[in-house]
Amino acid sequence: MEQNLNSQNKLKKRNLSLDILKILSMIMVIILHTKTYGLQNTQITTYSGVYWAVWILHMFSLVAVNCFVLISGYFISVSAPQPKKIFKLWVQTLIFSIGIYLAIVLSQNINLSFVQFLSQLLPVMSNQYWFFTCYFVLMILSPFLNRLIDSLNQQDFKKFIFVLLFIFMVIPTLNLFGDNFDSSKGYSLTWFIVLYCVGAYIRRFPLPKKPYGIFYIVISMVAVFINALLENLKDVLLLFANLKSILIRYNSATVFFGSVCLFLFFVNKPIYTDKKWGKIITTASLSSFCVYLIHEHPLIRDFIWKDNVKLFEVTDNFGQFLLRLLLAVLSILIIGIIVGVIINKIIGLFEKVIEKLKR
Repeated sequence: MEQNLNSQNKLKKRNLSLDILKILSMIMVIILHTKTYGLQNTQITTYSGVYWAVWILHMFSLVAVNCFVLISGYFISVSAPQPKKIFKLWVQTLIFSIGIYLAIVLSQNINLSFVQFLSQLLPVMSNQYWFFTCYFVLMILSPFLNRLIDSLNQQDFKKFIFVLLFIFMVIPTLNLFGDNFDSSKGYSLTWFIVLYCVGAYIRRFPLPKKPYGIFYIVISMVAVFINALLENLKDVLLLFANLKSILIRYNSATVFFGSVCLFLFFVNKPIYTDKKWGKIITTASLSSFCVYLIHEHPLIRDFIWKDNVKLFEVTDNFGQFLLRLLLAVLSILIIGIIVGVIINKIIGLFEKVIEKLKR
């Protein structure tokens, strides 16, 4: 009787484990951008403290995007989003895209460009945010993907995933003649579909519990040391340079299996609570996408990384580097979540007004 009551209570409460993973993944995305934008064209002394810090953080964070899509496949495969929810996602992106552009134009007294304004107005068409473009189309396709998934038994579903991974992960890794299947190193809709199917499979056919957290750490550290080993060899032979680049692709074996292991670690550690901190986590999770929309805006990147954070100034000082990086990541995360909460509440108010007008 008591066990039944506990089960019913858990159903009423939200499982926070994957909310925590979403927040962690967004932190990882920011960390990835510290290297991509904050240290762009910056020479760091090989095997120095900063070198190891950059690459350890980078390799451990490469799973972030994959984890976001795995989470989507896990949930949306059993309940496809309504058109209203997909439209809301587009509106949210549009608000940040146009809002940031107009704020910069007005604050810096820049002439309004019709072409630039049009690209902000059509973020999917202009591919302003590559992740949103792929994700938005994935959401549109999700009802049809779900029908395909529901038609497969476990054995056929497993074969289907193996075929997808062979085409979009194994072949692009081994093919010396290029990426013939347009996997685009994981920056593509095709790879998102693969991850969506993997997340859906895990939801339908739970995998046995194992120390997935340890597996994730081991895989990431192996990638770090292979990367370091190839550092001095990349100039000797082009093959080594290619191997080094393969490690940091979203559809590489190390990143894929690391993503799945971290995802499974959180799936197998459900957290149920109705306490205040649970609501804070849920709110932060729901606003985490806004963190991406703000700091990844093309007109904001230089303002954040080159004009303010300036990590390139402290690459010779390990302590200052870590402190500045930590402050940058936390500031971007907190500001983004706060702005996201405000924008989501405004959108919610507009939705209520529209619903009243319909009546």
